[in-house]
Amino acid sequence: MSRLCGRRFVLPLVVILTTLIGTIAVKAQHVSTDSEVPAKGSSKLSNVRFTPPVAVVPPDAVGCSVLNITSVTRSVHAQLFILAPEPTPVGGQGSPLPVDPGGGLSIGVAVSGGGGTFYCKFTVVDGTRADIRGSLQIIPGGGGSEKISVLAE
Repeated sequence: MSRLCGRRFVLPLVVILTTLIGTIAVKAQHVSTDSEVPAKGSSKLSNVRFTPPVAVVPPDAVGCSVLNITSVTRSVHAQLFILAPEPTPVGGQGSPLPVDPGGGLSIGVAVSGGGGTFYCKFTVVDGTRADIRGSLQIIPGGGGSEKISVLAE
C-alpha cells in the first residue's frame, strides 16, 4: 500500500490538480459580467447600496425608500429590480434626483401575475454609500402600514 502512495504517483497527481485548478480559475474569469454585483470591497460599490432579495406576491405592492443622512443635498438614483431569470428594472426614476439633507424619496409598483423576487439598488452619484440609508418595503394590497421593511447593505 505504501508503494501506491509513493513518489511515482505524486507528480501526476500534482499535474492533474494544477490543471484542474487552472481550468476552474480560467472559467471563473469568463463568468463575470458588468451586470453582476461587483465583489465586496470593490471600489465600484463605494457609492451603491443593495437590499437583499425578497419574494412578493399579489395583491401586495413593493417599494424602495432612501434617506439622505448628510448635511448636504445628494443626487440619488433609486431602482427596483425583479429577478426573472436575470435582474430586470421594474421601477425607479429615469435619472438621479436631488435629495435634500434629512429628506428622502420612494418608488414602488403593484405586484401582478405570480409575483416575483425583488430587490432595490441605490446609487449616490455625488457621494458615497455612507451618505444614505435605504430599504425595501412590502405594502399590503389594500393599503395600510408596511408588512415588512428590509434594510439595504
